[in-house]
Amino acid sequence: MKCRKVRALYTAFKDLELDKNLEKEVLKHIKRCDNCRTLYSTLDVVVSFAGKYEEVEPEGLVIDKILDRVKTQKQERKVPKPVFVITYAALFLFIVVISFGIMHRINVKNQLIAQKKQEELIKRKNRYIMDYGQFEKGRVIYTIPDNGYSAKVIETSY
Repeated sequence: MKCRKVRALYTAFKDLELDKNLEKEVLKHIKRCDNCRTLYSTLDVVVSFAGKYEEVEPEGLVIDKILDRVKTQKQERKVPKPVFVITYAALFLFIVVISFGIMHRINVKNQLIAQKKQEELIKRKNRYIMDYGQFEKGRVIYTIPDNGYSAKVIETSY
């Protein structure tokens, strides 16, 4: 039996609510496990101290007052005001638009670089292809860097 289960069974064990087999397993585990034995003895001390104090019964009116207060306590839900919701939505939209603008600008810049390199290669009057990882043969003339990907301009000999 594992420590976690033995610890969970403390109350049932002390109240003698376990069946005989389970009670034997708990006793067997406590004899072997120092941690559980220490825990059980500590809890026994705490329970014995708690038993020494007399129970205090609150007056009937006190209980009624507490229950009335709990029942009549208004639960308030904080809902954001529409102004804040609109502001947050506008801010989010602004950030998305700016992000797309920056990404578009970077993409256009990379396309212009690739186009200039292609024009240079066409002037050399050789056959060139843009390799996106599909071709293995050929001499790499230029690599166009990109975020996570790159396109290679390769000289081929057909």
